[in-house]
This record gives sequence, structure tokens and C-alpha cells, in this order.
Amino acid sequence: MPLEQMLADSATRAIATESTKYLFEILKSKINNVFERKKIKFEHYDELAEKFNRYLESSVNEYSTIPTIALKHHKVFLEQVYQPLKIVSLKFDTHAKSNNTVLIDTYNEDFFNNHTKILITDSAGMGKSTFLKFLFLSSIKQQIQIPVFIELRRLNSKHGILDEIYKKINFISSDFTKEHIIELIKDGDFLFFLDGYDEIPGNDRDKVSSDLKQFISYGGQNRFIISSRPHHGLHFPEFEKFEIVRLQKNEAFELIYKYDKVSGYNIHGNLVRTINDAKGYFNEFLANPLYVSLLYLTYRNKHELPLTQASFYRQVYDALYSDHDLTKEDGYKRQILSGLSKDELDGFLQHFAFQCIENRINDFEKDYLLSLIKDVLKNSILERKIEPSEVLSDIIQNVPLLIKEGSSYKWIHKSFMEYFAAKYISIDSDKVQFLESLWENQLTYLDDFSNLLTIYADIDKKTFNDIFVRRLLEDFIRHVEGEEHTGNVKLLKQMNFQRELLLVKDRDRTEAEKVFNLFPHIEKSFTKRYGIWLANKETDYELSSMFYPMLDEDTDLSLEILAVQGDIKSFYNLESLLNILLAKRYPFVQVGPGHILPENDIKENFYNINYEFEEGSWNTLHVAHNIQAASTEAEIYVLFIARAYIHLLILNYDEAKKYLDKLNANSKKSILSFMKRTEKN
Repeated sequence: MPLEQMLADSATRAIATESTKYLFEILKSKINNVFERKKIKFEHYDELAEKFNRYLESSVNEYSTIPTIALKHHKVFLEQVYQPLKIVSLKFDTHAKSNNTVLIDTYNEDFFNNHTKILITDSAGMGKSTFLKFLFLSSIKQQIQIPVFIELRRLNSKHGILDEIYKKINFISSDFTKEHIIELIKDGDFLFFLDGYDEIPGNDRDKVSSDLKQFISYGGQNRFIISSRPHHGLHFPEFEKFEIVRLQKNEAFELIYKYDKVSGYNIHGNLVRTINDAKGYFNEFLANPLYVSLLYLTYRNKHELPLTQASFYRQVYDALYSDHDLTKEDGYKRQILSGLSKDELDGFLQHFAFQCIENRINDFEKDYLLSLIKDVLKNSILERKIEPSEVLSDIIQNVPLLIKEGSSYKWIHKSFMEYFAAKYISIDSDKVQFLESLWENQLTYLDDFSNLLTIYADIDKKTFNDIFVRRLLEDFIRHVEGEEHTGNVKLLKQMNFQRELLLVKDRDRTEAEKVFNLFPHIEKSFTKRYGIWLANKETDYELSSMFYPMLDEDTDLSLEILAVQGDIKSFYNLESLLNILLAKRYPFVQVGPGHILPENDIKENFYNINYEFEEGSWNTLHVAHNIQAASTEAEIYVLFIARAYIHLLILNYDEAKKYLDKLNANSKKSILSFMKRTEKN
């Protein structure tokens, strides 16, 4: 083991011993105080505290090293390759004209003390799990509260979060129950890291979500951080929403340098030059920590870089199977125990990955995993008998796409499962029917399948366009062309496709605050108060608050406005669909204008919201889908409503028309035309 890794290993053990020793005393005191106050008969304070202490020590050891596919033959400590990330609040303050952005290079006590419930969402590969593990270790090192790390994929309808905590503590005694855990949590001072909401098994998600909300309600004096990919089931209204900020180019290069320091391959300089020579082509990939690691691996293997997301995964698989090792001159390769060729193992992984997607599992006990491998092999067209145990060894050790964590196994990254499943779907005879079912059931499936479809669009763009793009554009164009579509009306029609977007300002600010304070009952209270303005009563609303500066340049006053986004209840999951299309750079997807206001109300980016100017300005304001309302004096006196939202993805009508025309022209072409030309000749 290199000296640097030996020092890192030693430092990890020292942190585990010193910090958990400190936490042991806190735990013992807490258990004693809570149980005595609640008059709970219990005599094993030291033993229970010791069990919890062992959990913390084992967690430090487990999370201090991370599986890194780019450095598969190295023991990698998280601190060696962690690139400090920034998180940005999704709540926009129009007075400050920015979102709150914070660099997280340690567990920032001041920040997390002011933000006790945080929901971090972002796309695949942005480093959400690594980020939470870093914070967990940092909080232990700084001896802040009592940290508990929960992988939400381990929860299901029969095994809730209290069951998981009870299992982790591993204190088996009739004197100690889950009710006692609740009492300890109610007392506060815990810091819960809840990782991977999107990885909760789909059939169990409603039950687990309900269980989580109940659990969170126990602990007002605790802190909670949840991570997830975006998902429409993420209803935690009391949590502040943050996203991970994309890496800057220099940060990506720093991460590559860190990989080089661990591996000793010394390819940092050449790789950076290759990327710079590409004149920005790889900038999108550099923004994502996972793709930076894949760039490193593929360049190490072939000294060339992939051009698409799907080709990324293909080249990574090729590199793992070939197992080229730049540190060895004899070109030594590990033997594939199963004897499967690269293409045969690829075919197995496709079928295996689809089975995982179909059964909604990414956490396997060994016996179940072997049984699943056996079933996939049985349905393959291989002419020789392959032992499931040999395949398992191959995909863990020789082509390490699965990793072992404790007594269970999982894919090294969920996106690899999605890549192989996408390939499987693309060659299946029922692919059109399968994708049509996804289209028709977007609200049920699209969040879970969004990254898979993003990859699928690279593999089989024609089918993806026929089923997802063409139908979306046809619906959208019909919507825009349903009435006059010029000027501001056109912008509004682009923005309100499948949406209701409203800003509401009461004459009396206290009235607005009353509505805002009714957050848990927003749909009922909002529709009761402002229902006359809504064109579609079947709408789910999300309430937030914005600050608008007053027009008077001599003051620094601002006014709080209720901002409401409503997604009309239909089969569309528009946000997920547009994010997939944006990731694939379709030209008709764009970020919409922040505000649509009459031109004479805008002066140097200050918005006029003084009543004396409103009556003439808002005469024919669109307040619903196909309705215009006259701004009478009585209506102005109560409120005004304007269509507005920040950073909203919309479809561009002109670009949509051009792209649909292009699709229609291409669809008229047939491979049979080649035969017809041949016959004429």
C-alpha cells in the first residue's frame, strides 16, 4: 500500500476512535437522561451506548473508502478524491436577484444550523451519495450531534426506517424496543443522512414515504438531509430544496489530477490537453463527477474520448473487460472465470439489468442474486453450461459492475444498470409497445426511467423520436395554435402548456402571508380564495414566495409575492420529459423568460407593482388558459395575477414546428426505396 494510503488508513482509524469515544459519552448521558425522565426501566445504558458507538466506528470505516470505477484496483479513500461541491437553493430571491449558493468543503455548522431540513436533488452521477457520506464523516470528525446514515434503498413496506436503525444498533434485548428509539429521537441532537429516495423500491415507495414523514415528525430538534434524483413523489414541503451545482472546468481538472495521484498513471496532462483541444465539446461531460471519472477511465484505456452518453458506458465496459493496466508492462489480464466473451457478457448484463429494472431492485442478498443470474442464464442462447457463481465472480472482481457492501450486493452505479437495460429494450421485439406504455403512463414511470430514456435516445433515436418527441410536439403545436399566437400571447401559450402559472399579490400583505402560512393546505386555501381565476380545477399547486423590488429607485423596499406553479392533472410528466430532451440538446427546449409583464411596467429591471399604475397596464391580462379578464377597479383593488416563473423549461413554438416538419419529412423515407431504385436501374 502506498505511503499516502497508509497514512489515510491510519487517519481514518484515529478519527473513528477519537470522535466516537466523544460521542459514546454523549450517547450514554442521553440514554440515561431520557429513560429516567420517561421512567423507562432500563439497566444497560453502557452496553447500548457501546453498541451505538460500534455502529459509528463501522460506519466511519465503511464510508471512508468508496468504490471508484476509474480506479478499480486501488483502495480509494473518500478524502483523496472528494471534489468540494456547491449546492444552490431552488428558492429564488428576486430582491437579491440570485439563488443562495454554498460551497460544501466541510460540515458547515452555521449553515446546517440555519437549514435543518434539506432535500438535495440532482441527476444521475452528480455525486449525491458521495456528498452525503462526506458530510457524515465530516460531522463525526467535528463531533457535531449524533450522525446516522441510512441508505433508503434498504427500506420497504415491511422494513421501515425504525427497523433499519434498530438493525444497525444491533442491541438485541427485550428491554429495548423501537419505541425506545423514538423517545431518544424525540429528545433531539441527531443528524440523519437519508440517501437515495429514488432508490426505494417503486411498489413500496408510498408506504416508505409515509413512514419517513412520520419518523421526521418525531424529531423537531434533529437535522435531516435527504438526497434523491428528481421524482414527483418527493413531497416533503417543510424541506428546503437544493441542487448540486455543475462542476466548473477547472474543478473537473482538479478531480482528474486527484485520480492521477491515487493511480500513478500520469495521464492528467495529456487528458487535459485533449479536452482543451476539443474546444468545448466535452464541457457538458466535465460538469458531472461521474462522467469525469469515466473520461479518465476511457482515456486511460484507449487514449480517446467518447462522443455520447451511451458510448461513454460502452467504452467503460470495454475498458473493464479488457482490463488494460498501464502500470504493468507485460499486459497481464485477469481471466474471465465464466469464459463468457465480451459480447456474451454484454448480452447477459443487458438481460440481467432489465430484470433488475423490472423487479425494481438494486440491493441483493447473495442467494437471491445467484438465483436471478441462474434464471437469466437459463433464458440465454449460450450453447454451454455456465455456473452462476462464476458469473457473479466476474461481475464483482474481473468486470466490476457490481460491488459488495456488507452482506449484500448492488450495481456500482445505478446508471450502469440503466445503460444495459436501455440496450436490452432497444433490441427487443416489443420495444415499441413498451415505450408507448411509458408514454401513456408518464406520471407513474417517467421519473424512475428518466435517465434510462436519456441513454436510450442515444442508442435508438428514431424510435425515441417517434414515440416521445413527435407526440409531444403535435400536442404542443395544437395548444399554441388554438388561438391567436403572436407577441406576449405566444409567450404565454408556450409557458402554459400543461401548466397554470400565477403570481398573486394581495392589497394587504398580511393577507398574502395568511395564505402562505397555510402551506400544508395550499390547494384548498388557494382555490377557495382565487378559484375564479383558474381555468382548470384539476391542477396540483406548488406554492413558494418571491420578493419583488418596488419601482421607486430611492427606496430599497420589496414586496413579498405568492408564486404558484400548477401542473394540470393529465398523463403528462412534463418536467421529467423536458429535462430528458434538454439533456439531449433538442433545439425546441429552452429556459423560459423569468417574467412576462407589460413593457411600460419595466424600468431598469424594476417591476412596477404599485396599484396606481396597474389599472391601465393590466387591461387584457391572460389569467388562465384561454381566458382574458378585464382588470376592473374592483379586481385591482383585491389582487393582480400575472403569469411568471423563474427558470422554467418551456417549448419554443417556432423550433418545435421546424423539428416536427423535419421528423415528418424523414418518416416518408423508407428503406424499400433502395430496392425500388435498384429495380429501375
